[in-house]
Amino acid sequence: MAGRREADLGSLLAQAREAYRGAFAEADPEIAVSAPGRVNLIGEHTDYNQGFVLPMALQLGTVIVGSPRRDGTISISTTAEEAEEPKRVQFPAPTEGNTLRPGEPHWANYVKGVIQHYRAGPLPGFNAVIASNVPLGGGLSSSASLEVATYTFLQQLCPGEVQWHSYFLFHHAFRWGKGTASVRSDFPSCIGLSDSGS
Repeated sequence: MAGRREADLGSLLAQAREAYRGAFAEADPEIAVSAPGRVNLIGEHTDYNQGFVLPMALQLGTVIVGSPRRDGTISISTTAEEAEEPKRVQFPAPTEGNTLRPGEPHWANYVKGVIQHYRAGPLPGFNAVIASNVPLGGGLSSSASLEVATYTFLQQLCPGEVQWHSYFLFHHAFRWGKGTASVRSDFPSCIGLSDSGS
């Protein structure tokens, strides 16, 4: 099974790199990260009601590739066909006087929420491409996969102490993007491991 996931991630990575070169007319991106999707084996929709769940990381995942830029602008593209238009968004990196707000398209709100609540900043501008094979709206946590991949990307772009409790606090605060106030169990997407046969 581990070989299949590596092949799937390899294909996604190649797709993301190709899209990056096309979107930004640059050489290969400097950073590449991934995060798996997940499914609840038991306890669907109980996690954000303080119930118990038994989630599992999947072989499906999200890849983000990118590089920093010097002008303080964040430019992000997605290759997901199911994502609503526009497939590319651009906005200034958040500062004390300039916070990010949710808007259109909705897929970008997941990314903006992570960026806004990332505490190891200040973040530089960057170009990035998102590629994912986690179906949108299919109950496989495409949003969690995107959020964790974004957080991991930001860790590589602007290293800081990894504080998973901060991640969960941001996730609670981020629900402004969806109009609810809930905390889902995205931890499996953060620590997704596969059985490598060893």
